[in-house]
Amino acid sequence: MRKTTPSAALGIEVHDHKERWIKERKSPPLNTPSGRLAAVGLALTPSPGQCEAEKQIKQTIDGVFWWVKIDVHHLEPSWGVYDYKTTSNLEYAHTPASLAEDFQRIIYVENLLMYKEVSPAQVGDVLSRWIYLPTYLKRPKAHPVDWVEKASITHDRYVDVVHPIALEVENASREPEDHPRHLDACDEFGGCEFREICHSNLSTKEKRRAIFAPSHKEKIVMASALMEKIKARAAANGDGVIETTANEKPPADVPPTPSSPSVDSPEDPAKDDPPKRRGRPPGSKNKPKSGEQPPEQQVLPGIEHDVGPEPEMDSPPLPERETVIDLLDAEFQTARLVMAQTIVKLASRPDLTVSDIRDLAGALTDLRLF
Repeated sequence: MRKTTPSAALGIEVHDHKERWIKERKSPPLNTPSGRLAAVGLALTPSPGQCEAEKQIKQTIDGVFWWVKIDVHHLEPSWGVYDYKTTSNLEYAHTPASLAEDFQRIIYVENLLMYKEVSPAQVGDVLSRWIYLPTYLKRPKAHPVDWVEKASITHDRYVDVVHPIALEVENASREPEDHPRHLDACDEFGGCEFREICHSNLSTKEKRRAIFAPSHKEKIVMASALMEKIKARAAANGDGVIETTANEKPPADVPPTPSSPSVDSPEDPAKDDPPKRRGRPPGSKNKPKSGEQPPEQQVLPGIEHDVGPEPEMDSPPLPERETVIDLLDAEFQTARLVMAQTIVKLASRPDLTVSDIRDLAGALTDLRLF
């Protein structure tokens, strides 16, 4: 079943308030968070009677079926399209230059042109205004981003860039199973509403792969550092997990991995100790580890782990790839504990700012998805 996140529900409420104001002149309730957000956004849109809200357009353009729903638009005295965006981080807001190339903006303008059956030359300039509404401010404040260009230029962008991609999608299979999974963005922007559906039948290996998605530079940096650490430890232990040539020598010192920008990891008292061998010798499964300190860990948020019982030592040896995965499991589980301890420690500080609280909230989300 589709699960709506709190952030998505807030955005829906804001859109509902905006629609009622434009269609019915019903003011948004200022005693609710969504009403206050809608009110500051409405100050940047045309008055009721001068625009339309939630206009649905269904049509086929050059073999591509479009079904768009434009937040707000007007055609007089000039053309304009508006879109409301609730956000917990303005870092992801468009700049005017990036808005110019935004697919959603281009699709809105192109569909309006076709729907009104007018040529781009007849329209002239079109205003595109994306209204960002930060959800973390005590006093709501809108952050508008504007882009104005001739309709003919937007039409060219559609023909050159958007339409070829849309045509490929239109002709693709309608069966989800026929397409590769893309798990790297499931938890971005508050989390996808369909995440639980997509992740319900994932294998443990697929969940692990999500953390190494190539579209996230930060995750690649952390994952690369972790893999180098594992290779160095395996080579130093001589356990054959990572093969080395005769000319290669295990590094004397393993460089520390970079710490998270929002959560400081506690210092590791054993970071200068030589690397220790992973695994337990035969017959020591139930014996406690005495005096062993956890190595310095790198927090890698975004995946879940199904940790089963430790296999018996007399079981058949695992292939090389699975042995590396076992090392990853140990690294991730220890990192999860370190992250939880750090969050608790930081949350008890009396001098927390709004930015600190927001960072901790994000860290808690990462920990939940770990």
